[in-house]
Amino acid sequence: MKYLLTLTFFTVSMFLPCSVNAAPEPGFQTIRSSKTNKDLQLIRNAAKTFTQAYNNADANAVAAHFARNADYIGEDGTKISGRDEIRKDFESIFQNSEPRTLKLKILSIRMITPTVAIEDGMTIMNPPPPGPPVDRRYTVIHVKQNDKWLIKSVRESRFEKISNKGKLKELGWLVGEWIDESPDSIVLTTCKWSSNKNYLLRKYSIQFEGRNVFNGVQRIGWDPLTKRIKSWVFDSEGTVGEGYWTRDGNRWIVSVSLVLSDGRTATAKNSFEYLNKDSFIWSSTNRVVDGISTPDILNVKIVKKPPAPNSN
Repeated sequence: MKYLLTLTFFTVSMFLPCSVNAAPEPGFQTIRSSKTNKDLQLIRNAAKTFTQAYNNADANAVAAHFARNADYIGEDGTKISGRDEIRKDFESIFQNSEPRTLKLKILSIRMITPTVAIEDGMTIMNPPPPGPPVDRRYTVIHVKQNDKWLIKSVRESRFEKISNKGKLKELGWLVGEWIDESPDSIVLTTCKWSSNKNYLLRKYSIQFEGRNVFNGVQRIGWDPLTKRIKSWVFDSEGTVGEGYWTRDGNRWIVSVSLVLSDGRTATAKNSFEYLNKDSFIWSSTNRVVDGISTPDILNVKIVKKPPAPNSN
């Protein structure tokens, strides 16, 4: 009996998608008026002509986008003050560097007042110069002077591309080898980080009376579209599924949806309750297969697999 429950446990829970309710980043609201929309478009147009001027290595055209008393602070903290000094700096860049193509990715523009706006974005250089990656974040303060939007201030910072390990670190305790053992069956699970730290990779197998009868894999990662932790599962019987994880204290609740090998669908609410580094409690409730409710599975204790005996 425990074997059957454990089998269901792994097909419907361990490998169903999970998602963490992460609130979306707040959007930037702008005043909804035709005048504001016109100003936003003018700022975007200025970004395009700035990019064209840079890619044409035209220092005068680049400098024309700056206010006379503008300042420019690079990622290393170097500050250049005044339009003339900014022009000289770009002249030096164009004369002493290999030709490169600049791309701007505007992330947001916020109207602070009718004559002040803040733009946040990223710059991408192709090909990059030698050394670390050159993708950068920037913040630009625009001011409106004589009906023209000019750059008053630029701040650059290096954009550090990070793996999704930071977003998944709260599930890092799953890494290791786990076991659920009964007199007639053994369920073994292993979990490790992918080589690029973007996923947690889980594998499981079920042994019944000494024979391996079932196995599957699960991949847990960050879904950038929904901004949630999501998992995908595939088992040896042909079942596929996905789910989203939501944290509740020491528990992770997983909303699971599956398509079984025969085409039926299944859903469940699974939970992983962290006890300590060596054990957790798994439960599965609200289990529905092809529209029919099935019994809950409650409080299955999973423990870390003990190390192999010393052969010496």
